[in-house]
Amino acid sequence: MKIKTFYRRFRDLTEDLEEVKLDIGKARDLMQKARSKNPDLEHCHHEDLVLKCEQRNKQLQRDMWRLQLEWLDYNT
Repeated sequence: MKIKTFYRRFRDLTEDLEEVKLDIGKARDLMQKARSKNPDLEHCHHEDLVLKCEQRNKQLQRDMWRLQLEWLDYNT
């Protein structure tokens, strides 16, 4: 694999991780606002949104780890 390919994959993963972190923050804000307006209601939709964003974040972190391992294998 070429160095350019590694760099592109790294850059794409980094951008995706930044976007997911922003999405997690937005989803948590939405959940907090919904809870403050109606504390008696269940907010499953907002909780699911936060959970999906956190799962995506974990998957991207695993992908980044795999890419780092591939990079180490490539260099050794």
